[in-house]
Amino acid sequence: MPAPEEMSRDELLVVVARQAERLAVQDRQIAEMAGQLAQLMEVNEALADKLARLEHLLSRNSGNSSSPPYAMMTRASRRRRRRSVAGPGRRGRGASSPARRVRIWPGPTTRRNVATGSRRGAATAGPT
Repeated sequence: MPAPEEMSRDELLVVVARQAERLAVQDRQIAEMAGQLAQLMEVNEALADKLARLEHLLSRNSGNSSSPPYAMMTRASRRRRRRSVAGPGRRGRGASSPARRVRIWPGPTTRRNVATGSRRGAATAGPT
């Protein structure tokens, strides 16, 4: 490209027109980027607030809060904890191994109640 002093008036007008087009494109890009930057700053502030709330919740425990320990657990973790107590190797409520069961011999005086099938109260129910 020759120096501007060596160019004719028509050539200079073409160069100025091209530069004006480039400047217009750059102005549009700058405006779009400014809008994107504003949106990203808003999202960033919202995420920073959310992070601060979550860090506050995580920092709370029964040692530095007036809440009891079970209230600090989520509902799902309480459920998991309850299940783990009655997990393998531990007896659940009402369960017992066959070796630990106490078998009571009904004895000669106890009769089976035909109507209910139970042995309780059969001795006083009369002959069946």
